[in-house]
Amino acid sequence: MSFRLSITKPKSLSGRSDQELYEMICRGGSESERGFKELYRRYAPRIHAYCYKILEDKEEAEDVFQETFVKFYMGARQERMMTNLSGYIFRIARNLSLNRIRDRAPFEPIEGVEIKVNADHSLEKNELLGLIAGAVELLDLEYREAFILREYENMSYEEIADIVGCSLANAKSRVFRARQKIRKLLEPNIKELE
Repeated sequence: MSFRLSITKPKSLSGRSDQELYEMICRGGSESERGFKELYRRYAPRIHAYCYKILEDKEEAEDVFQETFVKFYMGARQERMMTNLSGYIFRIARNLSLNRIRDRAPFEPIEGVEIKVNADHSLEKNELLGLIAGAVELLDLEYREAFILREYENMSYEEIADIVGCSLANAKSRVFRARQKIRKLLEPNIKELE
């Protein structure tokens, strides 16, 4: 008589919806960890990038990023109703980031800061992207955050409004004003290209 030992690999969860994975976490047990790992895999790069762009500090961003997923997991264990998982995770990251910014020592913005590079009328794509990133860093937090969520995370205005806790019109306005301010900061460089 011979016996066959068959070891089955757990099925991939990549085809499951966010809601299904969240429910797995809520149920607990061995499936909880698998569900969390899949959601972490899906959202970790975006949340990490968001934290870094908002906080502009690698160590603080790493701390907030990790704390975001701890809070997310603990919240799931409390069996909350979930309708917008992406928005929920971003809201946690946002609140933790804002707390970090609030707790920092106050600083005074420098008036009249300009971004200007003499590139002999030939800015390369990377240089232009660097200028845009520099301009984004100079925006007030409310505009920077809305711009990042829209342009880097491709979120709808409805999602932005939900995450930052403002009206739809206000979310659109923040993105519009952020774009205007970036254009104004980059204007000297654009004129050099003409």
